[in-house]
Amino acid sequence: MQLCQQEYWLLSNNNYLINLRAAANDHLGSSFVESFKDPDSSYGGYDYTFVDGDPPGNYICLICTLVSRDPHQVSYCYNIYCKSCLDKHRKKSSMNGTFSCPACRKLLDSRSYFKDGRMEREIKALKVQCIIEEFDWKGTLGDIEAHVMGCPYRMVDCSLGCGEKICCREMETHLRDCPKRIVSCPYCKKEGPHDIITSSAHLDRCYSCPVKCCNEGCEFIEERFWFKHHEKRPKAIVY
Repeated sequence: MQLCQQEYWLLSNNNYLINLRAAANDHLGSSFVESFKDPDSSYGGYDYTFVDGDPPGNYICLICTLVSRDPHQVSYCYNIYCKSCLDKHRKKSSMNGTFSCPACRKLLDSRSYFKDGRMEREIKALKVQCIIEEFDWKGTLGDIEAHVMGCPYRMVDCSLGCGEKICCREMETHLRDCPKRIVSCPYCKKEGPHDIITSSAHLDRCYSCPVKCCNEGCEFIEERFWFKHHEKRPKAIVY
């Protein structure tokens, strides 16, 4: 079977590619790589545990050092990068519409790299395991994102805004006890978050909250609303 020009070049220059990748990593440095790691999962590569061990080196993006997401190939050196990483690199270092390849250092423009569909299909076929250690799910990289969205062990923010991250399968229990759950004051019936309604900030001002007269010997207990009338009464003299 006749090899295409790209395949022939890769086979005959394998050692060159290995050295090139190592040099690129040294050149990029950890600070450069870290600057590309973004909390937004749409940036950078796939950071999962692969069932069959480390993926082939040619799947690795030389910028974020992860398995390439939406892999794009540079036409000069055939290296693979995440499209988002290349786009971000271009925005940060572009001069007159051109920027240098992080590996081979040749000048590139938006036409110097292209989507590698075959590489993407190979990457999406890699087997990974669920990011939640307690859940023994295994599947292809192409299925993992859909799985994560429905995984019962996925950690999500409390929907009531208390700031806690809760396992999906425990969310119902959490919402029953969440400090931000809506409750009614047992005295004035005003509704609000549990941590506010039960706090001294509310109870010390609640006009329906029963309070005891602070005068010695007085056993008067009534709603705060009536207390101002009680306090106006002359204090009885006890002999």
